[in-house]
Amino acid sequence: MEDITTFEMLPDEMILLVCQHLRCAEILYSFFNLNSRLNSTITDFCHYVNLKNVTYKQFAFVATQIIPQIGPSIRSFIFNGQWENIMPNKVDLTFFHSKLSLMLPQLHTMSLVNFIDRQLNLFLDKITDLLQLVKLEIRNLRNEHGEGSLEKILAANNNRLKSVLFDYDSTRFILTKTKNDKASSYPSIEELMVNLKTDKTLEHLFILIPHVNRLHIDFHQLSSTSKSALANISSCVHLKDFQLRSINIYWSLDEIACILITFQSTQPVILHLPQLKSLYVKGTYEIFHLVRAAPNLEHLNINFNCLSMVLDDASTCELLNKGIVDLEITDFQEVDSIQLDGIAQKFNHLRDLSLALKNPTVFVDSLILKVILLWRDKNLRSLYINGSLTDEMSKNFRQWLINHSHLCQEDLFTVEYKTNWITLWLQ
Repeated sequence: MEDITTFEMLPDEMILLVCQHLRCAEILYSFFNLNSRLNSTITDFCHYVNLKNVTYKQFAFVATQIIPQIGPSIRSFIFNGQWENIMPNKVDLTFFHSKLSLMLPQLHTMSLVNFIDRQLNLFLDKITDLLQLVKLEIRNLRNEHGEGSLEKILAANNNRLKSVLFDYDSTRFILTKTKNDKASSYPSIEELMVNLKTDKTLEHLFILIPHVNRLHIDFHQLSSTSKSALANISSCVHLKDFQLRSINIYWSLDEIACILITFQSTQPVILHLPQLKSLYVKGTYEIFHLVRAAPNLEHLNINFNCLSMVLDDASTCELLNKGIVDLEITDFQEVDSIQLDGIAQKFNHLRDLSLALKNPTVFVDSLILKVILLWRDKNLRSLYINGSLTDEMSKNFRQWLINHSHLCQEDLFTVEYKTNWITLWLQ
């Protein structure tokens, strides 16, 4: 008859293999205190503790009976703010009213989930004297009472924190300028990911965290004052990794170029602009990286010389073709100089096209006819051209188009010519 081996008698390697397929709380609840050898193995294995997706009975037992025993070996722990309201008094006392530095003396990373602002402020007062704690992660923080304070979070654990990370679902902080910004700086902070809704410039943020080397910011809206102040920031000498997210839909390329110049020492510079809908290019730039950062770009106002460079770049054209429905081309001098064939081929989803010559007195009859021909089967909705019509055209513009193009009297379209702007509204 074969010998029956109990779980606790298996080699450590096999036990660890089994544990990899179990949740942390399940391991602690099921296997802890089976024997001293297994206790030692689990204590060494469970440096990261997350008490989620367990039954009420499992959670209460692990929280009150096991965590106090293995606390000195825990390096990472997730606190859930909802525990305070739904757990029994003994659990509440264990996590929210005991001295954390005694319970978790080796804690390196603390994660706080589902806290509200007032509750977090009280809990932050308990995060003191944890000599190893340098990283704080906060997820789904809600600002129900208007008491959220980024400064208090940065100062937690006696100013020992090096990394403070918020997820995108957490509240947006409002930075309020004070006379003591420099006095209340947090030089230990090296990494910050935060959502901001601020009336201050980024310059003040760098005063608060002068030694930051990794900064990811999600702005509710970046004011024009904040944008213009970027060029004057001189205190970000330590910054190596910078990421800016913004829901503001109006940015000029000059403003983004200003950011790139300001943070040119960072490695890497990451632009993530998923809400950017309109882009105005008033110079000649290589715009591939910018377009890649704005996958939902719909409207492009671009200088003629810059467009000529774009048309020669297959990668940029491919990105633009996916979303651009409104294209405005400015500052071209000759009617024949613009590459309409290439534009029609590489911008397949255009609904609105605007062409503005440097000299609006130039006659544009041939330009109009060429656009109508090239976009005959491409569902163009409107055409705007800044130029002049000959006397023959201006007398009866609509009939002239019918006589010289595929358009018929029965087609639904309207035309207008006013102050050197020609408007053709199709369909």
